[in-house]
Amino acid sequence: MEAGHELTFTQPEGRNIFVFVIEGDLALNGEAHLERRDAARITDTPALRLVTNEGAQFMLIDLPKEE
Repeated sequence: MEAGHELTFTQPEGRNIFVFVIEGDLALNGEAHLERRDAARITDTPALRLVTNEGAQFMLIDLPKEE
């Protein structure tokens, strides 16, 4: 994702999101700031807003909720 861009991902009910930053930086919903090699697991969040200041390469993985 190029510097200064943002992406909104809608999380279906009953799903989790895993985010891993390969390079760059990401802000998640304006609350968490991830940098290179950081990871986060997001649960019970209907929409995830990802913003990068310097640009980012990341993986966003949609996972089933653990029961």
